[in-house]
Amino acid sequence: MVAPGDVVVIDLTFLLESAEKSFRGAPLIVGPQGEDNTVLYGVIRDLLKLRNSAGIGHAITVIGKEANTVSSEGNVRSLVHFLRRFGAAVVYEPTATAAALCKSLASVARWVVTRNRALLQLTSDDFGIILPDAIDGQLEVVTVESLRAGSDIRPDSSTEFLGLDRGRKKSTLHEATGDSASRSAWKSQGASPGRFSCFFTSHEAAARSQRESAIGPSRWHDA
Repeated sequence: MVAPGDVVVIDLTFLLESAEKSFRGAPLIVGPQGEDNTVLYGVIRDLLKLRNSAGIGHAITVIGKEANTVSSEGNVRSLVHFLRRFGAAVVYEPTATAAALCKSLASVARWVVTRNRALLQLTSDDFGIILPDAIDGQLEVVTVESLRAGSDIRPDSSTEFLGLDRGRKKSTLHEATGDSASRSAWKSQGASPGRFSCFFTSHEAAARSQRESAIGPSRWHDA
């Protein structure tokens, strides 16, 4: 599904929501200071499952303002802190939507994993959408080819398609996102598209460093 060199943006909103619903507020995993790490455990567990099922080796995790509507502020802070200590690339901006952040990163990634179907509007020859099913977790891959084959519409008409398909007034990404806020988010965190890179283990990061020393920067760093 995901090629070895592909960069994947992961909208963590659906993982936070799923973990909250799964554990129903029960404090099952408590730290030495009494901190409740149950939701954190659920998100990281499901993130690693996603990594394995989709074959993700490079990722940028995104957390926007929706996170505080599906989870608590404490759980969101714990997740951001854990991911940064883990060495993952994290873009967290509580004043911007996750859709805005994903849109800003689309030019430096190949895929986005999300349950926000509005992001189907970003589908292009160089950017696809992976939609995890809310029930069984199966992954629906949306590309230019699948849109054409499945709906007989142009990808640039997906806004109209979504509006008709969902039976409500169509919305655009510009209504749901704030480009200036989202771009300033990752810039303020010392990040730029060319510097985003996430390997899920230090072993993989070391291996990549050795490869680049031998053959030079990858296409990802040249993006």
